[in-house]
Amino acid sequence: MTTSMMSEGVQVLNPVQYRELMYQQSRPRLLHLAWHALNSLSMQNDEVVVACVQVDSGWRDVADKLLPGFDWQLIRNQGEDPLANGIAGWRLCHLVAARLPNIATEVLKPPTEGRVKILVLAGHYGASVYDLEPERDNSRLN
Repeated sequence: MTTSMMSEGVQVLNPVQYRELMYQQSRPRLLHLAWHALNSLSMQNDEVVVACVQVDSGWRDVADKLLPGFDWQLIRNQGEDPLANGIAGWRLCHLVAARLPNIATEVLKPPTEGRVKILVLAGHYGASVYDLEPERDNSRLN
């Protein structure tokens, strides 16, 4: 599990764009977490999901499960919006589907072979869904 941050001064036109920005910023970590889940933890791609969660959002309960006890105030004190990145079980997809029934089909759809589902959660209850091919390239994890 990892943390990252978004500058509070980032100007974004809408929640979808903000989630896309979260995804782009966190993508190297998310890809590595996906690789780790499949290759180091021997999980199957239909039992694992990788999440990127805006901590100060309606998804705070998910962030706290990904990184229990983490002091998010340390990141806020730097003027940043804390993000929690982590590996979760498929149960997270069921939670998101229950909260967002309009995208439940996409959230619950298993990823294609060799890929892992990525959920980016932010705002009151917003979510974006990605399916990515994992990679191990640790050099991109700065």
